[in-house]
Parts: sequence; C-alpha cells; structure tokens
Amino acid sequence: MGTSPDWSNRSSMSVEVRPERSRSLTALLVVAYLAAALALLELPVPLYLRVATWAMLGLSLFRTLARPQPARVWRRGDGSWGLRMGRRDLDCRLLRWFCHPWLCVLHFKDEFGRRHAVVLPADAADADEHRRLRVVLNLSRPD
Repeated sequence: MGTSPDWSNRSSMSVEVRPERSRSLTALLVVAYLAAALALLELPVPLYLRVATWAMLGLSLFRTLARPQPARVWRRGDGSWGLRMGRRDLDCRLLRWFCHPWLCVLHFKDEFGRRHAVVLPADAADADEHRRLRVVLNLSRPD
C-alpha cells in the first residue's frame, strides 16, 4: 500500500526558477510586429504617416526586446514569493496564474503596490525547474 502525500506541508514547498529569454516567444513577438508593419501597407494613409507608424513600431519592438527579464522567481517556505528584477529583490504576492506544460504566466503584486507579470514559456527555463513550478502552482491557492 502506498503512502498518501502530506497535504498539510504543501504551503512550505519552495521552488526557484531562473528564466532566460525565450527564443520561441521572441520569434512570435517579431512576427507579430512584422505583421502589423505589413498591414500598414494596405491602409490608405499618407506616406509620412506610414513612416511615422513604422518608426513607432520599431521603437516599441526595440524597447520590448531590451526590457530586462526577471533574473529569478522563487517561492519561500512560508508561501510568499520573491522576484528579482534587475538588482532588486521584491517581496511579492502571487495574485493569479495560468499553468500549462508549455507556458506559465504569473501575476504578482509587490510590496509597493506595483503589478508584475512573468511569462515563462517552456524554453525559458530549465525543464526540471519549469516542472517544479507547475507542481507548486497546481498545489497552491491564490492569496
């Protein structure tokens, strides 16, 4: 006979994920921006407006790709979460999440009231870290 898992200890489960930039998400983002730029060719607008819109699309893509990824996401033993953004460690509450074998989306609120969303495709983290994160999320409840 097998033993049942200790459900009273599930809030003390900890996990740490060190995400990297996802190649698939970056490719999808570039394709979406290119589709928007190509769709602009079909609109009956003056040339100067097209050029200005293309410049804004290019700047937006550059800023999106240059935005730093979180260096670390972890869950502490007491159930709270930590998020390292740049050089700062933030104490966060996990508000809600979406969990799938190919993608995890985490919505946090830090101690200053700011909200952060962390998108973790399967190729953005080590496979074992991603699996452990999914297990912890499936066993936890939102704050």
